[in-house]
Amino acid sequence: IAFNRDGNWYTTDARTPYRKQVAFKNHTHREYLRNVGVTDDGYITFNMDGNWYTTDARTPYRKQVAFKYHTHAITDIKGLKDALDDKSFINQRTGSKLKYWCGSQADYNRISTKDPNTIYDVWE
Repeated sequence: IAFNRDGNWYTTDARTPYRKQVAFKNHTHREYLRNVGVTDDGYITFNMDGNWYTTDARTPYRKQVAFKYHTHAITDIKGLKDALDDKSFINQRTGSKLKYWCGSQADYNRISTKDPNTIYDVWE
């Protein structure tokens, strides 16, 4: 699967760990798919209503497949931040609690003083 996000192209295939985590747009599910798999050449296959479908660049189903229940907005990096804010990060050396920050490389570069007790998750 190839997808464009923020002007950058990414690909997922049968060898990548991201192949089951891709969603193409904000969406909800009208039904759940069973018997979902990835072919050796990276195409997604699934069974819906007793019929088998393969998703590739030529099919209308290529943007409708989801592998498990989830809620998110693909452009909302804050969803990750919110999920991680609910977790406790502990510095294994000092035992102190760590904060979590997520943002673009440009935002990170604008931080004049980096906090040693903060995990910085930078995306481009």
